[in-house]
Amino acid sequence: MKLMVLGEPGSGKTTFLKSLAIQCNQGRFQPQLIPFFIELKDFAITARSNQCDFSLLNYIRENFLLNCDIWEEQINTLFFNGKALILLDGLDEVDPEKADAILKEISYFSRLYFSNRLVISCRIESQLANRLFSLNFTYVKVADFKSEQIEAFSKKWFVAVARNSKEQGLSQAAEFIEKLYLSEHQSILELARTPILLNLACLVFQEKANFPSSRAKLYEEGLEILLFRWDESKNIKRDEVYRKLPVRNKKQLLSQVAAIAFEKDNYFFERNEIQQLITDCLTKLTDEKNAPVQVHLDSESVLKSIAEQHGLLVERATKIYSFSHLTFQEYLTACRFANSLEPQFLEKLVVHINEERWREVFLLTAEILPSANANELMLLMKTEVDKIIPNDQKLQQFFLWLNQKSLSVKNQEEVPFKLAAVRSLYFAREIDRFSNSMRASVSSLFKCAYALEKNSCFGSNNALDIDSAVYFFVLFADQPKLIRSCTLDAVLELKPDLKQQLEKLQNEIPDDEENEEKFNNWFETDFPNWFEQVKMVTIKYRNLGHNWEFSEKSKIRLRQYYDANKLLVDCLNSSRNLSPTIKAHIEETFLLPQTK
Repeated sequence: MKLMVLGEPGSGKTTFLKSLAIQCNQGRFQPQLIPFFIELKDFAITARSNQCDFSLLNYIRENFLLNCDIWEEQINTLFFNGKALILLDGLDEVDPEKADAILKEISYFSRLYFSNRLVISCRIESQLANRLFSLNFTYVKVADFKSEQIEAFSKKWFVAVARNSKEQGLSQAAEFIEKLYLSEHQSILELARTPILLNLACLVFQEKANFPSSRAKLYEEGLEILLFRWDESKNIKRDEVYRKLPVRNKKQLLSQVAAIAFEKDNYFFERNEIQQLITDCLTKLTDEKNAPVQVHLDSESVLKSIAEQHGLLVERATKIYSFSHLTFQEYLTACRFANSLEPQFLEKLVVHINEERWREVFLLTAEILPSANANELMLLMKTEVDKIIPNDQKLQQFFLWLNQKSLSVKNQEEVPFKLAAVRSLYFAREIDRFSNSMRASVSSLFKCAYALEKNSCFGSNNALDIDSAVYFFVLFADQPKLIRSCTLDAVLELKPDLKQQLEKLQNEIPDDEENEEKFNNWFETDFPNWFEQVKMVTIKYRNLGHNWEFSEKSKIRLRQYYDANKLLVDCLNSSRNLSPTIKAHIEETFLLPQTK
C-alpha cells in the first residue's frame, strides 16, 4: 500500500497520520505492523546538517535507536520483511532547497523496501506530490468536516481544551453550534469545516461568545487571545521583557520573523539567526536605550517565552526552530506585507506569483488590505501575470483564437456566463491537450471558471456540452481504441452534420478485438491521415483542434499563466475591500491577447 494523503492547509493531515500511528501501536489498525511517524521538515534538517550520512533509513535508525529499545538488526529485519508502516508527514513543508534530495530519498526507500506500507501527507496545491506519481501511489483527499463532525469536535473542545466542567462545556458547545449555523455566520461555517480553523473559531468564541467576519479576522482574534488574553485569563506570568510588550508589538515581532524566513524559502531558523531577528525588532519596538548585551539577553528570554507560551514556535532539533504550523507563518507573513508602510512593499510580494508556496500569503494579504492597497495589489498582480506570456507570435495567435472562440459561443450560441469564465474554460481545455498534469483531474479544468462564476453549472449548456464531446475526440485521437469503444454524447444530436462526420471517423477504426493484426496495420499506415481528418472536422465545425506547435517552454509558460490567473481570481474573491470598478476591469481583460 502506498497512499498520498492530500488536503487543504489545516485540514487534519498530520492528525490523521498520527492517528494511524496510535491505532497501529494499539493493535486497532494493521496490528502486525510497527508504525514510524516522521515529520519531513525535521528530516530535511538532517539533510542540511548531515550530508554524508543522509538517508531515510539512517534517520529512522537514529531516532528509534535513541528513543526505543530496538536493535539496528531488528529495524533492518522489519523493513525487509514488510512489517513497517512508514508515515511521512508534510511533504509540502520540506525546505525547498532540499526538496529534490528528499523526493529522491523517498523514491529510493520506497523501491528498496517495497513490501512495507507507506503513507505521505501533502498540501493539495503542492506539485511535489505529483513528482512521486511514478511510484504508483493511491491519491486521496482529506474531506471537509461534516455537520456531525463539527458538532462532535466542538463538544470535546469546550470540555477538554477550555477546561470546563462537562455540563458547562456541553452547554457552551450547544450555544457555539446554534450560532454557527445562523445565516449571518455562513462564511465562518465554511471555514469551520477545516479542523485548524474550527479550533480557532472555538478559541475566539470561548473568549467573545461570537464569531469574527472573515478568515483573516479569525486568525487575528485567535492570535490576540494566544498572545495576551489566554495568559491573563489563566493568571500566567511570563518573562518580564516579553510580558511588557504590547500585543501589537508582539504581533509585529512575530510577523517580521515569519516574513523574513518565508522570503528566504526557509521554514527553519537557527537559534542565533532568530535571536538576531528578535534583537533587531526589540531595538525598533522599545524606547529603552539598552546596551547591546542587554538587548541580546532580552532576545534570548523573548524566544524562550514565545516557544513556551503560545506554541507558535517549536524547537524542532537542537537550536533549530520553526513555526508550529505553516498556516500561522503564512498568516503572519501576510500581515507583514499588509501592514508595511515601506514604499513598493507590495511589489516585493507579487514577484512570487508563480511560486505555489506563496498562494496562502497572497490570499490572506488580499483579504487584510484596506481598499486603496487592495486595488494596488490586484493591479500589480495583473501586470505581473501578463509578464508571464511574452509577445510571441504563436502565443498571441492562440489568445486571439481564444477570444474569438469565446465570443462566438457567448454571442451566437447564447452561453449565459461571463465572457471571462468562458475564456477560462477553453483555455484550460487547450492546456489539457498537451498537459498530463491537468488531464489527471478533470475538475481542475473548471477551477478558474467556477471562481469567476460561482453557483454555476457548466455542464448544463448545449454549446459547451457539444464542445466537451468534440474535445474528447481531440484529446484522445491518439488513442483510437478508446474512441472506437465509446458512445458519442447524445448532445451531438443537436449538430447532426458534425455527429455524422465523427461517427464516420469512429467507424473507420478497425475493431482490434476481432482482428488485432488488421488494427495494427491500420495504425501503422492509415492512422496519420485519419488523425488529420479528425482535426479538420473539429476545426471546420467547432473551431477546435488547432495544431499550435508550441515549444515545451511555451507550454510551461501557458500552465504558469493559467495558475497565476487562477490565483488572481481567487484574490479578487478573497478581498473584502476591493473596488468593484477594479474587479470589473480585471475580469474584462482576463486572458486577452496583449495589445502592445
